[in-house]
Amino acid sequence: MLQQFFGGIGKINIDPKHESSKYTIIKLNDLKNVIIPHFEKYPLLTPLASCAFAKWQANDVRLRA
Repeated sequence: MLQQFFGGIGKINIDPKHESSKYTIIKLNDLKNVIIPHFEKYPLLTPLASCAFAKWQANDVRLRA
């Protein structure tokens, strides 16, 4: 459902042993053009998560190109 929400990009890996899952974006363009704009429009709700996202986005030089 999450992958469909973002237009089918990325991959979901499920780890039943640890009862967890991971959503991975492979292509940098998908990250720049889909994921980041979504979180800019709909910021994370907790101050810690929102701050971490902002710091990561500001410091990741690959996103500036």
